[in-house]
Amino acid sequence: YTYTAADAGRIIGYCSTLPVRKELYDAIVSGVLIDDMGINPNMYIEESEYYYAVSIAVDRAYQKQGISASLQEAFLRDHPDKKICLITVSPQGRCLAARYFRQLAQLTENVYVFVSRNA
Repeated sequence: YTYTAADAGRIIGYCSTLPVRKELYDAIVSGVLIDDMGINPNMYIEESEYYYAVSIAVDRAYQKQGISASLQEAFLRDHPDKKICLITVSPQGRCLAARYFRQLAQLTENVYVFVSRNA
């Protein structure tokens, strides 16, 4: 699922979240997998109870306007019962995740794992 924000027809931000196998969810939540590079494409599936929030990004010129929060809120509103995990790699990402998710672990100085509050 990808939610986008646009200005005058130009995409200025997105939130991308994918349904995944429980094995991938568990690998992320346990800190075994800390980046997208090691993910086997077979771990992404058509429908699941488990989701991995891959990326949230907003064009620099549009940051600090609540767009990232709105994109995240749209996904959560549409998927209230799903178990979601994500990895943050920036202070901004960590602050956004902390608004909607429960911090599960700090893996390195800047890398954190979050899960949905229902997980």
